[in-house]
Amino acid sequence: MLDEFSLKTKEKDEYGNELYRVEGFQYSRGNVFISINYLDAKNTSNRSSKLFHIYDRKCEPIKPKIKGKVDAINLLKFSDQNFLYLYINTELCKMDLDGNLLERKKQDWFGTYMKASPDFKRILCSEGKTPTDILVYDIDRNMRTTLCKGDSLEQGVCMNRFWIRNNKIFATLLFTDINNTYRKTCAKIYEVQ
Repeated sequence: MLDEFSLKTKEKDEYGNELYRVEGFQYSRGNVFISINYLDAKNTSNRSSKLFHIYDRKCEPIKPKIKGKVDAINLLKFSDQNFLYLYINTELCKMDLDGNLLERKKQDWFGTYMKASPDFKRILCSEGKTPTDILVYDIDRNMRTTLCKGDSLEQGVCMNRFWIRNNKIFATLLFTDINNTYRKTCAKIYEVQ
């Protein structure tokens, strides 16, 4: 093991929401960024997110400077110029490490398991409509392209998805039929125009 990073966080946030999951992380040049989601199990619309920066054996919270509560943070990319690209609530944002939002672009949709392409022109994600839906959002054209919808005769789970290059995506999918009589795993490479 080269290094170990740890973060101890409270089990509840200031709104009484319980620790839910680590939503995302980024690592680059000794910097670790982690977004953590908190959720009210009784009312899932009550949620919040926190962002942490771990470096030089220190852990510092980063508070995005926005009006109101931060409901959701998805980390997309940490650039070589010390900027974070992330999705905060309903906006794609470019933010410095002090929490100042330098660019903001309002979005009318929300995806999960978001991953930015290396050139940050597209976002690979899922809308959560089926366990296998894989789509790509083109930031400049404000356009979504569905790569894998899932099938009504099969149930499946996308196990992994990630960018190979700016226009290629690798995904592994696990399928079973509705009666759970067979299982198949497939690996696919998608090319995005």
